[in-house]
Amino acid sequence: MLDEYILPLVSKVNKKGNLEKISAAKAAKNLRNLTIFTHCYGSYMAEAIDIQLAKDLAALGYSEKEQTNIQKQLFVIHHNSISDLLGVAKMNSTNLYRITQADERRKLCLFNSDSFQYAAQTAELSPDKVLYAKVGKNERALLIKQITAVGEDEHNGAYWHDDPKSGGGAKEQQIIKLIFAEAVSSDYPLDNIEKLIRQAVKTQPEMKPLLTEALTDGKKFSDKYASYHNNLFDKNFILREKQMTDELKEKEIKTLPPEVLLYRDADDKMLLDYAIENNNIPQVKILWNAVRKMLPKNEGLFELEYSKLSRNYVQAYENHQRYLQLTLDAGYPEMFAALAKGADTLPRLDYTETDDKTLLGAAKVYAGLPANTGQLDT
Repeated sequence: MLDEYILPLVSKVNKKGNLEKISAAKAAKNLRNLTIFTHCYGSYMAEAIDIQLAKDLAALGYSEKEQTNIQKQLFVIHHNSISDLLGVAKMNSTNLYRITQADERRKLCLFNSDSFQYAAQTAELSPDKVLYAKVGKNERALLIKQITAVGEDEHNGAYWHDDPKSGGGAKEQQIIKLIFAEAVSSDYPLDNIEKLIRQAVKTQPEMKPLLTEALTDGKKFSDKYASYHNNLFDKNFILREKQMTDELKEKEIKTLPPEVLLYRDADDKMLLDYAIENNNIPQVKILWNAVRKMLPKNEGLFELEYSKLSRNYVQAYENHQRYLQLTLDAGYPEMFAALAKGADTLPRLDYTETDDKTLLGAAKVYAGLPANTGQLDT
């Protein structure tokens, strides 16, 4: 997608057959005419494109200031994203995430407490409210409790069905229509989504009260999220110091809330990951038992590792199939023991080094093996 549709908008082929940059103004204008709409895992693709496009623009010779302005013109709408990068990674493009708490796949967002998705899916929301939240410099979110009055199975179809909307769902529908219409019909430089809203309200002043309410409620939520995130960072920092000196004991671990146990630092590691790396068997057992109590009995291992690896969208798909099959074949907790021992009853699967991060690492430690031993072939 990047090579075929996006790079031609910001470059040209010279006489030698190589790509070279065009004027920064032209590149920005070209991207301004492109709007990307993603669904579910499409967010990971959009995030990967964002990262690679930044590298390509630099390689083409655009200055940092030019790169910033060019990428900002690309508008991306994320429909029912399960990406855990929202609030963690900084996007260069302009992004609007649409989030409903009635998404049946919301549980996949509950394993990364440092992401905005965790806060969005655990908040107490009114079905009559829609929140427009500023998440990062270039990331915004439209957050509602449920789209439809029933509020069921909203991952794929609820936006397109004629089901009666909830109060918040009806408001969200109006707002997204306004933003989307303004984005695709205008060609002025894009600084942020608020600019689209301001310009759209000039021709639809009747929308101002609704937008004011959504922005006001959204700011309160954004401020609360920022405070929560900072406190979580501070708490984790203290716990890591205790963990490094082996002062983190079972009694304290049992009192830790889910968001602390599931917090990932800048190196994408939880307390459990560090315990596995250090082959601290007592800590691994205590932390793993604390984490798995939060997971569905029959899907616990699958969901945890699936979410853990989903920051790479290719691995996410592969591990989805792999761990789902293992869950069906081995069950829980038999699945854990089978992975640790390499049971012959399971299908033969080739594991990557990434698998050692949580699931296999924990399994190996339980089996009395160092976490960094060779691959398991079950």
